[in-house]
Amino acid sequence: METPKEGNGADCPATPESEACNTDACLNCEGSYGEYGPCSEACGPGTKTRTYTITQEPTGDGTACPPATEETTCNEGPCDVDCEGSYSEWSACDADCGGGTRTQTYTITVQPVANGNVCPPTTRSEACNEHVCPVDCEGSYSEWSDCDVSCGGGVRSKDYTVTTAPVGTGAACPASRVEEACNTQVCDIDCVGKYGPWTVCTAECDGGTQHHNLFVEQEQSGNGAACPPDSETRTCNEHFCDVDCVGEYGPYNACSEECGGGLQYSHFITETEPVANGEKCPDARIERTCNTHDCDTDCVVSEWSDYGDCTKTCGTGEKTRTRTIIVDPVAGGGSCPSLTQTAQCNTHVCDRNCEVSGFGPFSECSVPCGDGYKTRNQTIVVEPAGNGALCPALVESLSCNLKDCDKNCVMSEWAEWSACSVSCGNGSRYRSRYIETNPVGEGDQCGAEIDIDSCGDGRTDCADVDCVLSDYGDWSPCNEECGGGTRSRTRDIVVAAAASGLPCEELTQKEGCNSKLCPVDCEVTNWGVYSECDVECGGGTRTRTREIDVIPRGDGEECPELSQLDPNGCNNQECVVSTTSEPTGNVTTATGDTSGAVVEEEKFMGVGTGGGVVIIILIILVVAGVVAAAVYFLVIKKKDKGDSNDFFLTSTKNI
Repeated sequence: METPKEGNGADCPATPESEACNTDACLNCEGSYGEYGPCSEACGPGTKTRTYTITQEPTGDGTACPPATEETTCNEGPCDVDCEGSYSEWSACDADCGGGTRTQTYTITVQPVANGNVCPPTTRSEACNEHVCPVDCEGSYSEWSDCDVSCGGGVRSKDYTVTTAPVGTGAACPASRVEEACNTQVCDIDCVGKYGPWTVCTAECDGGTQHHNLFVEQEQSGNGAACPPDSETRTCNEHFCDVDCVGEYGPYNACSEECGGGLQYSHFITETEPVANGEKCPDARIERTCNTHDCDTDCVVSEWSDYGDCTKTCGTGEKTRTRTIIVDPVAGGGSCPSLTQTAQCNTHVCDRNCEVSGFGPFSECSVPCGDGYKTRNQTIVVEPAGNGALCPALVESLSCNLKDCDKNCVMSEWAEWSACSVSCGNGSRYRSRYIETNPVGEGDQCGAEIDIDSCGDGRTDCADVDCVLSDYGDWSPCNEECGGGTRSRTRDIVVAAAASGLPCEELTQKEGCNSKLCPVDCEVTNWGVYSECDVECGGGTRTRTREIDVIPRGDGEECPELSQLDPNGCNNQECVVSTTSEPTGNVTTATGDTSGAVVEEEKFMGVGTGGGVVIIILIILVVAGVVAAAVYFLVIKKKDKGDSNDFFLTSTKNI
């Protein structure tokens, strides 16, 4: 101590003086592991790691930190394998009509493993043959009506009453009215009639037949000329059918040069020779350049396979075709193009049949008498689409109140009185009139056509004088326009008879007129529904018909065509040809219709337990230049299978 404390001075510090040291506590390591990283394998045994992040370093004797990384196993389960297999062809429908069911069975070729896609149901079904079952028309004819004339060949008719209407393809009803000749026993009348239009030819080419039927307007009676045959047949469309050349170019032969540019050829294989105006066959041989690369091996792929089935039957779907690698690219050779190609298919509108509401009740007759008509209507509930059945007629009419209307007799005015029948004594005079219109039904009947009155001077001492008459005047108009009427003409007394002179003869003369048949226009039924299409795809034809309801007579309008082709055709969608392949080791056989189909080639590559090793060895051999031989054969053989035109394609490779 140098200076002790004095007074209020500061206290002296302690003696001796000390301080603490190493006061920090011993600390443990602190931190945490993060999330594991991805597994080294997608499936099967693998490893994954995680990293330790230190938040407090250890001090002193504190606990040390764990390893900076930690590893564990992962994905020890098996790899996922999807189910593989295919459905069988559809079974036959269990009902011919009215709605049935058909089924398919799924055959499994590869069972699913782990989380692979499971297999679809082993069976599936769908509706089929949903068209209406046919019902034949049923009904009966009425009794024959009275004959419309008493002789010379008239017509009587009977009407068909439908008790059960036809359904679907059931037998159609006969004509709603049938007419036949009657009262032909008196007059000798020649048969009068004419042939209807020719039917549609039974074939479009190579010769068909067509016929037309005789429609009799007036049946033969007495010794009149007999009718010709009821039907006549003739040949038609005798020209050869056009047949297009059918075939395809075969595979190109080997290139003339391995690299630097060469040529290869393909020959056209004719399956069907052209006929008539059919499309001619193309050039017998075509060529193309090949191996134009600088001796590097380009990728070579096969031709496209056939397109697979369309994903939709209508309304635009997709179809896919593939090709395979024949030669892998080497060194600077060109890389391989896409091996899969898709295209639209079945772009046509889905078929939908027309649906109608059904006919309502008939309207009132248009007239109370004298040939009227009544109608009934139906409406469209569902419009047709595609090649669906078109709509039937929406309006139907029937004749009604066919009886003639009552008509009063109409007579001309009286003519002037004639001269007295005698010039001396008591005689008579007359006046006449004629019938302009005959009465019909319950109309007023005609009165007398001659009116006689007395005349003369009453003398009894008259001298004999013969009657002298003038010539007949002109004929009066006929009182009927057709179907038989009468007309008359008269003459006058020039000198009246007297005493015992010759009396006057008949002053009025009558005769028949306008005996020709009254004209009756042909009437036909509404168009029926179209028949079934004659093909299922590729464009076909179908027809609809109608029948004669009223046969034309006299100068009446002739009947129109009774058969009509659908101008839009039917089933115009493209026909789809499916190609099936069956595995046979390292050879694939593809079959299919050769009319436009492309046969598919497949190569066999053995990849199994030792497949990877074999491939590595082959690559080493190629690099080392010690490949002993590589031969590639492409053989196209024509299989003889009766009348079928199938191709057999074999591909083999020996190394």
